Amino acid sequence: MEKKRYKGFTCRVCGEHSYEEKTVSNGIRGPGGASWTDYYFCTDCSTMFKDVTKFSTTLLERTKEANAKTREDDNRLIEARVFAQYGLNDKARELLLKINTKDKDLLQEVEELKRKIEAKNG
Repeated sequence: MEKKRYKGFTCRVCGEHSYEEKTVSNGIRGPGGASWTDYYFCTDCSTMFKDVTKFSTTLLERTKEANAKTREDDNRLIEARVFAQYGLNDKARELLLKINTKDKDLLQEVEELKRKIEAKNG
């Protein structure tokens, strides 16, 4: 089987950009014989799907997912600040550990709050 590429295909599961096609024959050789595509599968994670264009995630969807993740991290930081303010430093630390972002400003705020918590415990 050869790897195929649909411009813009991105696997929803693993992010791979290539897939393979699985074809099925009707068992007849020669005239009257036919084969058709039964399904496609991702070459990285082997997830099977019927329609490449419907299964592929779009840039807009990936952007929405990233924005939702950023909002979750922002909310965790706000909650951690409240916990730290009321002396619940263990809960604040637990929330800070769950923040997984590449946003430099958010990371800076997380580190600053961690330092404040450690200084209070100091």
